[in-house]
This record gives sequence, C-alpha cells and structure tokens, in this order.
Amino acid sequence: MKVNYFISLLVFGILVFTGCDNDDDATRSGNQMVESAFEAMYPDATRVSWEKEGQYYVVDFWSGNMEKEAWFDSNGAWYQTESDILFAALPEAVKTAFLSGDYKDWRIDDVDLFERKDTGTFYVLDVEKGNQEYDFHYSPDGTLTGEIIDL
Repeated sequence: MKVNYFISLLVFGILVFTGCDNDDDATRSGNQMVESAFEAMYPDATRVSWEKEGQYYVVDFWSGNMEKEAWFDSNGAWYQTESDILFAALPEAVKTAFLSGDYKDWRIDDVDLFERKDTGTFYVLDVEKGNQEYDFHYSPDGTLTGEIIDL
C-alpha cells in the first residue's frame, strides 16, 4: 500500500513539473531576420516577449531598468522604439515647457520616449484631470508638436 502511494506521488510530481516546462516558443517571433535585427540592436534585452501587430513584429522587453517596446517589419527593418521613462528623465526643455504651460497642475499618468526611423525622437506626456485626458507630444527642444485628446 505504501509503495503504491509513493509511486502515485512520484508520477503526480513528474506530471506537475513537466507541465511547468518553460516553453520558449512564446518568446520568439518566428522570423529569424526580425530576431537577429532585434538582438543586434538590443543585446542586453531581458524579459522578451513577441507579438504581431498588423505588418509589424512588436517585442516587449527590458533594457537596463527601462521597459521598452520595439517594432520591426518582416524584413527585420526597425521602425520605432517606445520607452517608459520617468518625468525626471525628460530633457530640461521638455519639463520646463510642460511646467510653464496651461496643464501644469494636471496629473501626469505616463511619460514615454519615442524613437522613430523617419521622424526621430519625441516625448509623449499622458496627463489627466477628472474625466479629461490628453497626450502632449514634445520635441527634445521642448516644442509642443501635438495635443491629442484621449477619448
């Protein structure tokens, strides 16, 4: 009886640990050109996960202490990278522009750095007050280049 109990526990344990096997397929794009381009651009990336958004391969990852999202086309050409950053990490010109503007007393919900192949670098501040939300786009020199109402 004790032998059967022991064998049952052993089989159960094997099944449980086999079910916990780390499946690396969820962390691969399935496109070697895209994966090679990503690895060359971000060799220190950790916590990598892939998804497909329309014609782009999107990879969520961490680099250093920043959460990032990079977009590549199916040929491995880089399109853009979005990085979550702190308000304190913004260029002084962007902080000054926001803090001297009409929305300086609004709550900052999120700050992102965008690096794009065709348009260069810009910053997006997601701010809110009550039921109102805006995304403010700033160039690195602090110029407000866009206001988008979040619906």
